[in-house]
Amino acid sequence: TKKAQRRLARALFACPRTALELLPQYSRVAAVVCAAFPDVGRALCQELASEYRFLFRGKKQHNLESKMRNARFVGELVKFRVAPPQLAFNLARNCLSDFSHHAVDYCCALIETCGGFLLRSPVTASRTAKILGAMVKMKTAKPLNARDATLVSYAHDRVCPPERAARVMKPRSE
Repeated sequence: TKKAQRRLARALFACPRTALELLPQYSRVAAVVCAAFPDVGRALCQELASEYRFLFRGKKQHNLESKMRNARFVGELVKFRVAPPQLAFNLARNCLSDFSHHAVDYCCALIETCGGFLLRSPVTASRTAKILGAMVKMKTAKPLNARDATLVSYAHDRVCPPERAARVMKPRSE
């Protein structure tokens, strides 16, 4: 029934904010359930989007754990194709418009979680590359502290690992 589906979506949304290691399992359960009941996925995405708006209204620097949970949950849902990639792009674009403090953390967590998937998907590769380029430009253009600059560098390297030369194996002497 619709009421049971809404309760299930709320139960999936109620993942503890300190248990980030459970988010992939919650997302996997959501993906399995969404195969039969697509309304559960839509309700879960709406809950996460409204939580994002709640967390980022104003410029208060509170609730970092909740923001990280939201970012990682959205990223995992995008990877399992429960949430549309458009949701991740909208949230990342909103963070890039005010690229400071917790917005940097949120954007980096989102890109680390689903950026590799989006970059390797032919449909979303160009938009993901643009967002990554914008993050790197913001890092050089804005005066970020060392921690935030490192976060941006790590997120970029996690999605696009730097090319490394292949190791040359020495011939074994007998």
